[in-house]
Amino acid sequence: MVRFKIKKTTYTSLEKNNYNDPADSDNEDSSTNTSQLTWGQKIFRTKWTCPGTNRTNDFIFRTWLSEVVKYCFFLALLTICTFSYTNSDSFYLTSAMKSLYLDDTGFHDVHTESEIWEWLEGPFLKAVYQHPVEYNVMSTPPRIRMQRVNPRDCNMPDLVEDGELCYDEYHKSRENKDNLIVGSDLPQPARYTEIPGAIAGFDYWGQALPYLRMYWAGGYLLHLPAPSDNFEVPSKAIDEIRYLKNELDWLSRGARIVLIDCQLYNKNVNLYTIIRMSFELPASGGVITLAKFSTIHVYSNTSTLDITTVICEILWLILIGYYFGEKIYEMKILGLRGFFKHLALRTQFFNLIFSMAVVIFKMVKYAIINTDDITNCDPSVQNDCYLANFVFWQNQFNYFLAIVTFLSWIELNKFFTDFESTAVFTKTLRRCGT
Repeated sequence: MVRFKIKKTTYTSLEKNNYNDPADSDNEDSSTNTSQLTWGQKIFRTKWTCPGTNRTNDFIFRTWLSEVVKYCFFLALLTICTFSYTNSDSFYLTSAMKSLYLDDTGFHDVHTESEIWEWLEGPFLKAVYQHPVEYNVMSTPPRIRMQRVNPRDCNMPDLVEDGELCYDEYHKSRENKDNLIVGSDLPQPARYTEIPGAIAGFDYWGQALPYLRMYWAGGYLLHLPAPSDNFEVPSKAIDEIRYLKNELDWLSRGARIVLIDCQLYNKNVNLYTIIRMSFELPASGGVITLAKFSTIHVYSNTSTLDITTVICEILWLILIGYYFGEKIYEMKILGLRGFFKHLALRTQFFNLIFSMAVVIFKMVKYAIINTDDITNCDPSVQNDCYLANFVFWQNQFNYFLAIVTFLSWIELNKFFTDFESTAVFTKTLRRCGT
């Protein structure tokens, strides 16, 4: 009697979980497996696009290794681009500006309406004109903006004097856009002016407003004179602020915010500093101060670091396009429902969406930021001379970039769960957590 001995084969976790039929013969070489692939499988070669029908262990390992190499290259480019967007110059420049405009002027010590006027006429004008930070040029004249609300009848008329009116907290529907004085050809501080908004017409998040409510992009505007080389406060600047105080009564009971925009350019480090300071006057009384400082890097074609960053961004963009094609091909193989059934594939897909948003923003930034156009822009004629709205979207860019970087590094974990020999890393980390 002839007895046949059946060889029992032990499969790895990769073969069990991701392949329908593991390799039955170890003698079949990898070239035979490769020749059986379609053009789409050869271009987008992954464990999902090449299911394990008659696949050798060597072919499975080579597929896994090609995925690791491609992804490590993608991760390296992303890391280089992420760290190139931040540098120590931005930190030191922002610290110097905060010291000048906040600490030296006593900005956060302002608590009443009269103190706002004292701060504008004194410490603020000195910081702008007399004590500028060295090598920093005011690229656009400082802008002061005020917004107010309409009056209404008080809810408890018995508790107020006859004819006295009340003023609600700020809301776009309650905003007062009437002229402050009667006449024709009024100066800009006396009439309401619409300006471009960052998101759906709104442009500023304050602290006095309820959550997710913003100030509308518009108001009564005053553009101060540009600083000169003699480091003296122009008499015109003092007269204009006193005109707001005495003639227009800017900070009347209906005023809800005074917003100050300044932007400076440092040619040594090729950075813009965008300063936005606000005095909010809530309906409950008092003054709420808030200041935001941001830096914007302008790319130069003479900087080695900038050129290297641009090259890495182009390569990263090419890889994003490749991975998009790969995910579309995987959807074709697995089906739409089968594709989104796997957590790893869902994470990769949404990470690519965020990556594309980052790339689009970078393209817009290259197209918008032009130093000469900003310097020569006349704010009395054009309302988009200030980069405050761009800073808003740059902050969103930073959030998206943080999400992309975090998810990309987390995705690296998937390669350590495919084989038992590499799964020891994830098991160790899991045990550390418990």
